[in-house]
Amino acid sequence: MANDTASEVIARLGPRRLAEAIMSPASLLIGGAVGGLAIAAAGPIGLVAGAAAWLFATSRKLRPREVLRGAAAPKRIDPFAIGDPWRSSVMNAVGAQMRFDRAVDSTSKGPLRDRLAAIRDKVGEAVEQCWTIAVQGDQLDDAIRELDVRKQAGDLQIAEEQIRRNSDPTRSASLHARRDAIRSQLESANRLVEMSQSTEDRLRQLNAQLDELVVRGIELSVTGSTEDLNDLGTGVDSVLSEMEAVRQAMSETSRISRNPSAQIEGTATTA
Repeated sequence: MANDTASEVIARLGPRRLAEAIMSPASLLIGGAVGGLAIAAAGPIGLVAGAAAWLFATSRKLRPREVLRGAAAPKRIDPFAIGDPWRSSVMNAVGAQMRFDRAVDSTSKGPLRDRLAAIRDKVGEAVEQCWTIAVQGDQLDDAIRELDVRKQAGDLQIAEEQIRRNSDPTRSASLHARRDAIRSQLESANRLVEMSQSTEDRLRQLNAQLDELVVRGIELSVTGSTEDLNDLGTGVDSVLSEMEAVRQAMSETSRISRNPSAQIEGTATTA
C-alpha cells in the first residue's frame, strides 16, 4: 500500500472510509502538531513536513491492523454490500470478533494471551466463513426473486384450470405438458427457497454459538484462568467446521444461483 498512488488508494478505499481516516483525531493531531512546529521553524518548507506527517498518520489509519503487524491482509468484509437477513448475520459475527479482539488485546502478555490469540485466529476464520455463506445466500435470494415463485404458483393454477375446462382432445397433450413444465419450475424454485431459509436459520444458530464462545473467552481473559481454554478452542473449532460444511453446501448451488433459468429449463425438459 505504501507504493500506491493517491488515486489508487482513494479508488480502493472509497470516499467514506478515506474521509474517516483523514478526519480521525490521530491524523489531525499528529499532522497539526508537527506541521505547526515545522512552519514556525522552517517557514514554507515546514508546511511540506507537516503535510508529510499528516499523510503518514492517515496512511496508518487506513492500513488494517494485520498489515501493520506484517501479516497477510484479511478478506474484505462489507455487510452493507448484501441485503438482510444476511447482512445482520455478518454484522453480528463481526461484532463478536471485535469483542474478542479487545479481550485479547487487554490481556497481559503471557501463556494465556498467547492461547487466546491463537483462538482469535480461528474466530476470524469463522467470521470469514460467515461472510462467504452470507454472500452466497444473498445471491441465492437474487435467484429466487428472478424465478418469481408467486407468479409461478399463479401460472400453475391457471394451467390446471385450463386442463379442467378443456374439452378438445387435441389440446390435451399440450396443456398437460405446459402444466408439468410450470410445476417443475415451481418445485425447483421452492427447493431454493427452502435452502435459503434453512441456511439462514443455521447461520443464525452458529452465530449464537460463536457469541457464547466469545463471552467465555472474555471471561477467561478477565479471570486469568487457563482451565477452560481447551474447551473454548474446541468449541470454536466446532463452529468453524460447521461453518465450512454450510459453505460447501451453498457452493453446490452456486451455479443455480448464477443461472437459475438454465436449471429450470433442464428440470422441465426431464419432467
